[in-house]
Amino acid sequence: MTGEAGAGVAVVILAAGGSSRMGRPKQLLSWRGKTLLRGIAESALASRASRVVVVVGSRSERIGRELDGLPVSTIENPTWEEGLGTSLAAGVRSLAGGSTPPGAIVVLLADQPLVTSASIDRLIETHDATGSPLVASLHGSDPGVPALFAASFFEALLALRGDHGAREILRENAAAAVLLDLPEARIDVDTAADWERLSGVGGTPEDPGPEGQARR
Repeated sequence: MTGEAGAGVAVVILAAGGSSRMGRPKQLLSWRGKTLLRGIAESALASRASRVVVVVGSRSERIGRELDGLPVSTIENPTWEEGLGTSLAAGVRSLAGGSTPPGAIVVLLADQPLVTSASIDRLIETHDATGSPLVASLHGSDPGVPALFAASFFEALLALRGDHGAREILRENAAAAVLLDLPEARIDVDTAADWERLSGVGGTPEDPGPEGQARR
């Protein structure tokens, strides 16, 4: 699962949201034969990262079952409705407060289906090569996720509240960041229109139905 250079890097996958704009749990939408959540979790496990934590909240029991059989840690965020920042802080807290905290954390979203293990490895390899405490994907002219945060930024991540997420920290510290052109990171799924557009990038999305029961 990991190469030596990335042994101190963990992954936090944010999968706690209620998918209000989608109208159904997007974590459970099926893409190329598996749900979005399981797909990104498998990509993280196939990368050079040493540990993978998934933060759940809305429909936590059902969504957590999508991770059955995978060597990931699941963290439930009871305050997920307060915003993305609380989920990111919960994931970082579970890692930073352990006996062997990582030297860096890669933040992933469950709704970026084109992000792969190679995408994650590029962040880790760039961090190793440059020593930069921040490595982020480029979204237009702005830094965004997936992004890698070294331990020097854990305190800022732990202080996140409400909908203030990783992107705000990246913008405030853009001068210290290395930005990577990762076109796959620009595709995310927030609305039904986003979901339909995925059919134009290499596959036909499968409709899991109104209850979010994805076909596996």
